[in-house]
Amino acid sequence: MKNVKVYINSTTQTTEQRWGVKFTETSVTALMTPAPKKKYITNKSALSHGKQVLSGGANTPRTDERDVQLTFSLRATSLARFLMQYREFVNELKKGSIDLTTHIWEDTTWFKETYHLNYVSCNQYAEYNGRLAKFVIKFNEPNPENRVVEHSTDIKAL
Repeated sequence: MKNVKVYINSTTQTTEQRWGVKFTETSVTALMTPAPKKKYITNKSALSHGKQVLSGGANTPRTDERDVQLTFSLRATSLARFLMQYREFVNELKKGSIDLTTHIWEDTTWFKETYHLNYVSCNQYAEYNGRLAKFVIKFNEPNPENRVVEHSTDIKAL
C-alpha cells in the first residue's frame, strides 16, 4: 500500500510515523464499501395486495449508520519500542472519536477522504515476538454522508 497514507486525529503525522501502525489493503476496501440505506416507509394491509411504499419527499432513501472493521499492523524494532507504540495507539483509540483520513495518489492524481468514526472494540489482537502485532478494530460511522472529500490532479497540492 505504498500509495496510501493514513492519518488518525492528525494532519501532520501518519499512523506509521506516530505509532509504527500500517493500514492494510482490506481496510481500504472496507472503507469503500457503500453504506446501507434505511428502510422505506411502508404500509401492509390485509385489504390490498403486496404493500404500499411511500415515495418521494420524506421517504427519499436515507443513508444509515454502518459498522466497519479495519485491520492495522504494528511493527517495532525492539520490545520496549513496541510496548510504547502499542500503548500510545491504544490510548488514541480510547478517546472514542476518531477522524481517519486517507490520502491515495497515483501519478498526478490524488484523493483525500476523512471518515468520522467512533471506536467500538478490538475484535482481534495478535502479537508476535514482541515486535509485531495485528489489530482488527471495529468502528461505527454514525453518518456516512458526513465526510470531507478532496481530490485534485495537481500532486503538489497534496
